[in-house]
Amino acid sequence: MSEDDEFQSARVIIKHLQGQTQDLDAELSVSDRADLTAFQTLIQTALEPATLYTLWVEAESFNKHTQVSTRPSYIKCISSQILLLEQQRLCEWLATNTCGNNS
Repeated sequence: MSEDDEFQSARVIIKHLQGQTQDLDAELSVSDRADLTAFQTLIQTALEPATLYTLWVEAESFNKHTQVSTRPSYIKCISSQILLLEQQRLCEWLATNTCGNNS
């Protein structure tokens, strides 16, 4: 199982448990809830993107780990999505940073 599958699996488990009748966080103090929110935010905004970047974009890691442990059809699908996202980001960057649009 690749790292991105692990993130998705964790989300599925958490969502399932949250759907149960019992609140998993009910016994947490206000301070513990704040810590939990901070850690969730850290993972979603920094660690997950960094892990995904390392697995899919950095050539050495992709060749040693991702490519070896992932089906070729999945790699092709994900790679095309990454390329589309990168193209979209480049277009957005160009739209705001081209001649006459700089502030």
